[in-house]
Amino acid sequence: MPCGPDLGALTVMDGRNQQLAEALAEQESLLESAAASERLPENVIDSVDVGIVVVDRDGHDVLMNRAQRRIHQLASPPGNDDPNESQLLLWHPGSALPMPPEQRPVRRAVLQETFTNSLVAMGQTQREARVLSASARQIIDHRGERSGAVVVFSDVTSYIDMVRSQEQFVAAVSHELRTPLTSVIGYLELAQDDGDLSRQTASYLQVAQRNADQLLLIVQDLLADQVARSGTE
Repeated sequence: MPCGPDLGALTVMDGRNQQLAEALAEQESLLESAAASERLPENVIDSVDVGIVVVDRDGHDVLMNRAQRRIHQLASPPGNDDPNESQLLLWHPGSALPMPPEQRPVRRAVLQETFTNSLVAMGQTQREARVLSASARQIIDHRGERSGAVVVFSDVTSYIDMVRSQEQFVAAVSHELRTPLTSVIGYLELAQDDGDLSRQTASYLQVAQRNADQLLLIVQDLLADQVARSGTE
C-alpha cells in the first residue's frame, strides 16, 4: 500500500483526472449544444408546410426542406429520381402546355429575378398536377453582394379549385338569367307601346324596365368577365 510521498502524488493525480473528466464532460455538453443549435434552423425549416429551396449564385442547390423534396418528387419524370430543373414536369396552370425552362421559378430566381405569387402546375400530367404559388427573393451577403436566392412554393390547388367552381357557378347562373331577362324587357317595351295606359301605369312600367335593363347589364358584365378569364388561362 503506497504511503508518504507516493500517496500524495496519487491524490494529486486523482484530482487532475477528475478535473480532466469534468472538462471533457463540459466540452461534450458544449459540442452537443452547438450541434443542436446548428440543427435548429434545419428542423424549423423542415416543420413548415411550404416548399423552400435555396440556391447559390451559380444555381446549385444549397438547401431543400422536406416539403420541397416532396414537391420535387411530384414533378420528377418516371424513372428519374434526381432530375435537374429543366427535366421537371412543370405546366402552365389550366393548360396542357409545358413550362419552358427559362420561365420556371427556380431558373428565374437564378437569373436574379424577384417575384411574388407566380403560379405553376407540377405533376406527371397536367390533369393531375398540383398548382403552386412561387415567390423568390435574392440573398445579399454582408458585403452587399448577391450570394444566391431563396424560392418558396405554396400549394394553392384547393384555392384554385374553389375559385374555378365559383366562376363556373356564376357563369351558369348568368346564362340562366340572361334569357328570361331579355324576354321580360321585350314584353315591358311592348306594354309601354299601348296608348291606353294611364300615366301612373306607364310610370310603373318605366321603372320596371329601367331596373330590368340594369340587371341585364350586370349579367352581361359577369359573362364578359368569365370569357376574359377563360381567354387568359
